[in-house]
Amino acid sequence: MSLVDILGAPVEDGASPGQSTQHACRVPDYVYPEPASEPKERSRRLTTLAVVAALSLGVIGGWFGSRLIDSSPATSNTDHRQLPAGIAGYAELFVAQHLGNQNIESGNHQPAPVWVSQTAAIAGKQVDDQSWLVTVAVDSLELVDSVYQPAELQHFDVTVTSVGGAPTAIGLPARVPAVMPPDQADSLFTDAVPNDQAVAAVTFIEEYLTGGESLNRYLAVPSNVARFESAPYQEVIAQPLGANSLGMIRIAVAATKSNGVAHRLEYVLTMTLSDGVWVVADVTPGAR
Repeated sequence: MSLVDILGAPVEDGASPGQSTQHACRVPDYVYPEPASEPKERSRRLTTLAVVAALSLGVIGGWFGSRLIDSSPATSNTDHRQLPAGIAGYAELFVAQHLGNQNIESGNHQPAPVWVSQTAAIAGKQVDDQSWLVTVAVDSLELVDSVYQPAELQHFDVTVTSVGGAPTAIGLPARVPAVMPPDQADSLFTDAVPNDQAVAAVTFIEEYLTGGESLNRYLAVPSNVARFESAPYQEVIAQPLGANSLGMIRIAVAATKSNGVAHRLEYVLTMTLSDGVWVVADVTPGAR
């Protein structure tokens, strides 16, 4: 008996084991093509153009910016910068404390020889980026025979720096002479004042400062003159100093209050003719 008789005849497969089954509805195998070279080239060209455009805009913007900077007014150098408020305020306080505390520093508990009424930073010169030389005017009283007497206006220089974030004085104040600007009013009002105009100017000042009832007679219509709510002075003596070609009068005034306090004042009157009579259109402080 053979092996074929025991197992039977071999069955033939329809397909070899190495072959896949074929279906009637076969899904096609998609082949994903490589991107075409044209889009790549186009993208590179667009990128290049964008870079060139950006560089061009940068160059043009820089050129225009430099032109704007060159055409703008030149900035002032550090020597002409405005004195910072913090530096000025500290200089005022430092000078006041230094002058007023000398008696305390010496250990003497008697009344201070100096009473500082007011200080004012009137000038500043920049030393470097963070330091200023500040001139401080001092109005003070000085002890004379146990009585405080008004002292002359004094000026002190002090160097203040902002190194470290807060103003600090470098050294002690130095007394300096007062440098007053020249009085240029005389050169502005060189013409003689006609008698009729002088009389009108003097009378107006008297009525204006003493609350006179005839003030309207000497006022132009309209005028820029503001009235006092109550008369500031009891007695006024006025003296014309000169006129200019515009009809403006410079006039000096000695005014006394009801309590006897006297003030020296100065005004400039703008005067016009109205029906042949001099009247005042405006009052301003004396020109200097």
